[in-house]
Amino acid sequence: MLYSDIYSFTPTGKIENDIKAFLLKYNKEFTYKHSIRVANEAKKIAEKFHVDKEKAAIAGYLHDISGIFPNEERIAVAEEFGVEIVEAEKSFL
Repeated sequence: MLYSDIYSFTPTGKIENDIKAFLLKYNKEFTYKHSIRVANEAKKIAEKFHVDKEKAAIAGYLHDISGIFPNEERIAVAEEFGVEIVEAEKSFL
């Protein structure tokens, strides 16, 4: 499905631009905007606890990157790797 497209994506090295291009390519504007908000909050938390703000921001940008895949596929992969899935994740639309 999306796999060949994903492997053909060439990041620029600027995470803010790359996450935008990647998520919008798959019509995931809500996920993109959400990830920006999470990255911004992660930087604030990192600053408060004196840890690397850029690493925290990267985690925020990437935390929902799998959202380009339908939930059924994500659940199937998690089960294949033996990852425990809570009910809320199974019913996530």
